[in-house]
Amino acid sequence: MQFEEKSNHNCSQCGLRFVQVEFANVRAGKFGAVFASIPFPIYAALYCVLFGLVGSVGLSFLQFTNMNSIRNLTIIGLSFFLGISIPQFFNEYQTFHRGLVHTNAGWFNAFLNTIFSSPPTVGLIVAVFLDNTIEVEKSKKDRGMPWWLKFRTFRGDNRNEEFYTLPFNLNSGGGDVGGGVNGCSCDSGGSNSETSLSY
Repeated sequence: MQFEEKSNHNCSQCGLRFVQVEFANVRAGKFGAVFASIPFPIYAALYCVLFGLVGSVGLSFLQFTNMNSIRNLTIIGLSFFLGISIPQFFNEYQTFHRGLVHTNAGWFNAFLNTIFSSPPTVGLIVAVFLDNTIEVEKSKKDRGMPWWLKFRTFRGDNRNEEFYTLPFNLNSGGGDVGGGVNGCSCDSGGSNSETSLSY
């Protein structure tokens, strides 16, 4: 009798698991069908807009640097040029000789060939290397470091709380954390609150 109860319990669990898996497959199939029904020109337009937006947001960070500095112009120009030309050289070599890097370790060849075939990766490597080696101490202001300094800590700027806290004041747990609006620790009056809340 006990054996029959255990077997019935196991069978019901298996049946329930089967129904859950089938239900998940049906939902995933319908969800995938929605994406499969989108025409390829729509995908292409989305790629153009999204990648263009990603590139423009990356370029917008340059607004905090001194673009009249020959140092910054050299770094930006060289990173753009090498970021385009080095991957082009690697990609052309890939079609004829299976990649520019040839060692006995195939994984190492694939690793380096993949890194240097990516324009954003090469541009990032060149820009970071040059920015951290050419006149680092003398050009802190030209690099925009004073502007980024206040954002290194969460309480360094009032905008951090606005950008990174939960909506509808959910992070405060029903009460104000800092004693101000949305947990802001600024005074209720005076010039400090005006300057801290104005952007």
